[in-house]
Amino acid sequence: MTSKKLSPEMQKAYNRLKEHGRLIKYKGGFWSATEVETRTSLVTGYPIPAWFFGTRTIQGLIRRDLARVVKERCWDGVVYPVEVVVVV
Repeated sequence: MTSKKLSPEMQKAYNRLKEHGRLIKYKGGFWSATEVETRTSLVTGYPIPAWFFGTRTIQGLIRRDLARVVKERCWDGVVYPVEVVVVV
């Protein structure tokens, strides 16, 4: 457990991040580990991880210095994080 104030969802995400070491952003805004089982969305055809967290949850970990962005992608002139690692 960290001493920084986290919502229950952020704590779950932080625990998963510590367990896996890094999380990536899948298409559609799903944050999960690379080795997680996925299913294909019937609507978009994109892979959906078996477990995932939303972008706002991951941004909360970044703002609290519990996750560090290691890869970004630029889209329409805006830079977005697409991979984070745990800060120890």
